Amino acid sequence: ISSDEVILTAYVEAVDAARQVAGFEFRLFESGNLDQPMALSGLMPDSIVMENGSVQKVMATWSPEINFSADNEFLWSSRVMVNGQFGQWSNNHSFKINSLPSVFDLQQNFPNPFNPTTEIRFSLPIESDVTLEIINILGERIKIIISESLSAGNHSLVWDGRDEAGRSVGSGVYFYRLRTDSFEKTRKMVLLK
Repeated sequence: ISSDEVILTAYVEAVDAARQVAGFEFRLFESGNLDQPMALSGLMPDSIVMENGSVQKVMATWSPEINFSADNEFLWSSRVMVNGQFGQWSNNHSFKINSLPSVFDLQQNFPNPFNPTTEIRFSLPIESDVTLEIINILGERIKIIISESLSAGNHSLVWDGRDEAGRSVGSGVYFYRLRTDSFEKTRKMVLLK
């Protein structure tokens, strides 16, 4: 579950033909605050699963339009309306918004053009052995910024415009390349003096 996509699903199994499911109701709480729901929604069933001519499941899905904060726990429950009356609320189900990135990414450095330093940001969805290196326009390695194992998450490193020997490099176009076991990406940057 990420902060931009939360989908909750409730269903009733083995509904016999004599009973009609008229709708579902959902409620959502932030963990630690069960006195006041963050959101409440009543929904019509949005799918019915049939098997051998009889209803097996009646389902409803809800995607609450809330700005969820990362690393917080949330609780939700649902209840169903049958023959005009709501049943009991289900047990609370919990979920946590994942603040970790879902994909590898190497972002454009900032500032660009730069002098004398620039920030290089990248994202790792899993712990990875990472190499971030600076390369000149001839394809020669100028400096290895980092070469080690890093935890999953968003990372930021600064290049100070110096080579491996600590000397300032000249103005020009440079490339920075991020490599892991399963990802490689190169971007261009400009150093202006």
